[in-house]
Amino acid sequence: MTNAALIAQPEGEDPAKGIGTGPFILDSAQPGVRYNFKRNPKYFRPERPLFDELEILVINDDMARVSSLLAGSTHFASELTPNIVGRLKSSPSIKIDVAGTTTFNYFVMQTNKAPFDNPDLRLALKYAVDRNLILKTTQAGYGTIGNDNPINSIYPLYSELPQHTYDPDKASFYYKKSGHSGAIDLYVSESVFPGAVNAAELFQQSAAKAGITINPKRVPTDGYWSDIWMKKPFCASYFGSLATEDQAFTQPFASDSPWNDGNWYRPAFDRLLVQARSELDVEKRTTHTGYRSSMEIMEISKTPVIFTHSNPRALWDHERNLRDDQIKACARTGGVVGINGVSKYMAADEDCTPETIVNHIDYVANLVGVDHVGLGLDAVLDPDEMPNLVKEFPNVWPESEADQWDYSSWRFILPEQLPDIAEGLLLRQYSDSDIKKIMGQNFTRVAAAVWI
Repeated sequence: MTNAALIAQPEGEDPAKGIGTGPFILDSAQPGVRYNFKRNPKYFRPERPLFDELEILVINDDMARVSSLLAGSTHFASELTPNIVGRLKSSPSIKIDVAGTTTFNYFVMQTNKAPFDNPDLRLALKYAVDRNLILKTTQAGYGTIGNDNPINSIYPLYSELPQHTYDPDKASFYYKKSGHSGAIDLYVSESVFPGAVNAAELFQQSAAKAGITINPKRVPTDGYWSDIWMKKPFCASYFGSLATEDQAFTQPFASDSPWNDGNWYRPAFDRLLVQARSELDVEKRTTHTGYRSSMEIMEISKTPVIFTHSNPRALWDHERNLRDDQIKACARTGGVVGINGVSKYMAADEDCTPETIVNHIDYVANLVGVDHVGLGLDAVLDPDEMPNLVKEFPNVWPESEADQWDYSSWRFILPEQLPDIAEGLLLRQYSDSDIKKIMGQNFTRVAAAVWI
């Protein structure tokens, strides 16, 4: 249980008494003031806890908590604001421990309400915020940039994504394209997260350089969560204690979630969320993950791992392609790298040929052996239909990114070119048995090892 709002309590028991299963037994409680505990003599670890009594004081004011800590009245304080932590560094009597968390602080736009139902305006605001400045100024550098999703490096399936970096020119372009004019109200309260008001003011300053007027509206702490959050179309918010990737995506984004504060409703996302929740096959989680996630998956996997359609980055430097240490890690699991036949990930369009794909096969085979390379062509057989598909599913392919999915200029290695690939391998002295492995036997070997 990582959420302080959830209390596991047997029916009929008094919540103020506790149930006595932890290292301490609740001795007395003054809600909002103090809680006193004594050591539990029946705790399952007889050598723990290391002290006989525990007193928790409720001190909501940050400076008062720090003063109590410096005076020795308290021995431990948690969740201090980052800027205050900086002041404590000079005290020789204070030890500071920094731990990563899953807390996610953000400004949320309700995507089904004007003017934020306009994707160009939303994209303009994403380019108009200087995230690095906010992190440095309001959080004293403690934390990482979330880039509009709650998954950070704490989670085992974390994947690095390209950042929306501060770009006033792009912000101005999309703002003009949106057709919006006038000030944009941003509701905020200091109680939402440490430095929230200052962050809103920095947002105002950075957006102004793109010709966008942000109007921070500071409101009292009392009533913020009942009167502002999920009521106003643009406000500060946060999530904490999102223990798993499933929870981190479900609570803020699932269409049926009561805490979907962006009013973001996407049936396609809901289906993917359910599929991911039930997916146990590790090898299906690598090609479309980032470097760190793939390396962690291969480190813990007990069965062969495959990259179904990825190429060596040493031959074609694309972020989707694999570094040499990823290829080697894959081979150590007994896995296979499926060479991709799409020009975007293989070579310049004019070099999308069987010879080029043989170059990629040859590179992997020389690096880790012929047992660990196969084909994953990823061919789009009817690229002329892709523009229609993009238009039909704007929730999957946003209009602002449609140019990335214009397959009309892409080139593909097609199945009918497989004999040419085999011939190219023969010319490079690959044996018949090796070519059979590359053409499919390596993948069937892995399938036999991992499929039930």
